[in-house]
Amino acid sequence: MKIDQKSIGIGFVAAFIILILAYLGYFVPYFGIYLVPIIGGMVTGYLVNSDIKSGMMHGTVVGIFIGIASIALLYLRFNANPKLAGTLLIFGLWYLGTFIILGLLGGALGSIIKQRIK
Repeated sequence: MKIDQKSIGIGFVAAFIILILAYLGYFVPYFGIYLVPIIGGMVTGYLVNSDIKSGMMHGTVVGIFIGIASIALLYLRFNANPKLAGTLLIFGLWYLGTFIILGLLGGALGSIIKQRIK
């Protein structure tokens, strides 16, 4: 299976914009952060234009990248305080694991939507 880097890049950029809006409070407060990898995965899964398995794998990659970006933004939100490193580690592992699963689901949904439209 080939990795479509362009689709992953477009999905990541779309999800990153929504991630920033979610951290600023402009996109569904409290639960909006969990919609970010789903939307990014859906965009990527739709653009991959392949089977569901490929959409899920591409959505997972977007979930990993958005999870890492979320950890970086969370670190900046804590004002780079070294005393909160343990809390950041816990939140970072939670976000990364959750975003990988949600990105996988979003990629599957995007592929299903693409197949239904054709």
